[in-house]
Amino acid sequence: DCRKYADVAAQVPILEAAVQSLESRLSVPNTPSMLQYHALEMQIHTLTQKHAIRETELHVLLQNATQSSKMEVMQLKQRHEQAMAVKRAEIASFQAQLDEMLAELKRLHHQHP
Repeated sequence: DCRKYADVAAQVPILEAAVQSLESRLSVPNTPSMLQYHALEMQIHTLTQKHAIRETELHVLLQNATQSSKMEVMQLKQRHEQAMAVKRAEIASFQAQLDEMLAELKRLHHQHP
């Protein structure tokens, strides 16, 4: 029984070498159909690479567009805040002028009852 296992174990490297040899022979296309298959495999690989590159490019474009939109929104908010600050200052100035006019009107009203 042990002898059988030893014989089988001795054949393993020989069989592995044979399998490796057959695999290497299969990897080299040598018939028209194998050449076509290999060409199709290469086309699929090329298309897959192009797809991955395009997907990366689109991802970058999307990130750039998102960043650009965020910057635009931020700038619009800044301009809006500045415009609101100017309007608040104008309102405060008008309120002060109105208060002065009312105070002058009261003073004149008390002088000439």
